[in-house]
Amino acid sequence: MTDTSMTEIRGETFEGQVDVDDRHFIDCTFGKVQLRYGGGQLPRFEGCTFTAASWFFHGAALRTIRLLQMQNAQGENQALIDQMFGPGIVFGEE
Repeated sequence: MTDTSMTEIRGETFEGQVDVDDRHFIDCTFGKVQLRYGGGQLPRFEGCTFTAASWFFHGAALRTIRLLQMQNAQGENQALIDQMFGPGIVFGEE
């Protein structure tokens, strides 16, 4: 099922910087690319190929990562942090 609020991109090849918020990539190729996520609707990747891809977080996404890093550095809520990254774990709803 495709979310109509997402921009669908098919069969394109990307290099450089690519904003991924609110986008559904289908059968795309990502070469030497920086995937940029700011906390919008989660991107979807379907049948895509990645080579030398890295992530860049900004805005709300970066603040969330900083919160988790702070909690981890302080040794607080380690069980919660470990659980968050377990398979099938979902917190909240969209």
